[in-house]
Amino acid sequence: MKVKKISCYNQKLLQGNRYTCKKRKTLTGYPHIDKPWMKYYDKELAKQKLPEETIYRFMKNGIKDNMDNTIITYNGKKENGYEFLENIDKAAGILKGIGIEKDDRVMYLMPNIPETAYTMYAGSKIGAVSDYVDPRPDSINPKISADKLLKIINNEKPKSIFVFESCYLPMIKPIEEELLNLGIENVVIVSSSSLMTKKQQLNYIKESIEINGLKNTLKKLKFMNALTSKTRTALDESKLNISYYSELLDKYGSLKTEEIEYRKNTLAAITHSSGTTSSFPKTIPLKNEGINSYAFQLMRSNVNTGKGDSTLHILPYFSAYGLGISHMGFSNADNMIEIPEFSPNGMGKLIKKYKPSILMGTPNWYLALPSDKALEYSDLSFIKIIGYGGDSMNEYDEIMINDYLKNHNCKTKISKGHGMSETSGGASYAIGDYNIPGSMGIPMIDTIYGVVDPETKKPLKFTNESDTISGELIISSPAIVDAKI
Repeated sequence: MKVKKISCYNQKLLQGNRYTCKKRKTLTGYPHIDKPWMKYYDKELAKQKLPEETIYRFMKNGIKDNMDNTIITYNGKKENGYEFLENIDKAAGILKGIGIEKDDRVMYLMPNIPETAYTMYAGSKIGAVSDYVDPRPDSINPKISADKLLKIINNEKPKSIFVFESCYLPMIKPIEEELLNLGIENVVIVSSSSLMTKKQQLNYIKESIEINGLKNTLKKLKFMNALTSKTRTALDESKLNISYYSELLDKYGSLKTEEIEYRKNTLAAITHSSGTTSSFPKTIPLKNEGINSYAFQLMRSNVNTGKGDSTLHILPYFSAYGLGISHMGFSNADNMIEIPEFSPNGMGKLIKKYKPSILMGTPNWYLALPSDKALEYSDLSFIKIIGYGGDSMNEYDEIMINDYLKNHNCKTKISKGHGMSETSGGASYAIGDYNIPGSMGIPMIDTIYGVVDPETKKPLKFTNESDTISGELIISSPAIVDAKI
């Protein structure tokens, strides 16, 4: 069964057809009615209903029976479930202390560090909306990147901004006057060095030397020290209310916060995608239901993972795909190994060091593996899932990567799927018997795919499984974005 053209999604066209062929004995030829993909799924799992809860509560319920598991690893420091929830509570105290209330928006320009996870779930706990923006300047001219950020801020109206220390000077400093006029109440600078223990700092230096070499590490440390000095000088001149996360942790970390009740169809997070027609980031508003559904479907979609597996956590929060994968990992009590800085050239060294069970990334990360000398003679049998998204990979490259994995004793093939930011990251998945090179797999367990005529929007049917038809792919999924920005 092939579809030549995929151009859009439309949930409404499929509403009401989710269970229409439950007792149907004859096939109609319409995929959204027949749902032939359901033969691959466990019938009992398919009956499970999405819990009605916030992403904070979904995660907390997901780890409650595995609290002794390592939930997060960063520069050698490991946290179990008790410590993870305690740090979320401290982050919630910070949010409350700076005046964040239910439905307020907090913007984050942060990489994959523990504080990004703490504040995401802390925001959910108190009912705030976490708004994620790519923290990296995309121009050598700081004003260009800062002005782009200002446009996003004008559109999405956050109350406060949390920014990684290295991003303050290029992203925030050039627009401070405008932020002051917009009434931004707080800017919080998150500095890893001030939050890490001495042991973590040594582990950071050690890993940097392993991945980047001694010369580059010394150069980087010198740059970071100079940046910290420049930042503190700039803060002395700033008119904004700027604090360091570490300072707020001492001041407000012990504040008690109440968990809000779940409210249906409320915004939980905002991510961004460049889209296909503009270089300006497209706003993706995500509800609790959409984020939870993405994780809930993956957990029931034949993934070969278990509680306590480890994930090399590289995918960023500012993409729906990255946020969804992050939420699934934390909610599944996985050991999320935080990687804030990443280059595809260093992928092999990270894999060799951490030996993760799960790798989720983009095609270009994996295409670099066959030439990566760090893995030349490595046994990769520890990998259970290696999946990609965010871009496509042709079937020849896919076969090449699969051969590479097999030659390194990996028992799994590269998996993939189809999705959009509008489906909270993904809608189909390919693994096991339906992981065919060049295909996008089958719809996830709570998702329905159909094909319609592009002009009339009438459903198209297949006469047999070898048919090839041209039409628009339409998707119905509880993960589809329909929240208002």
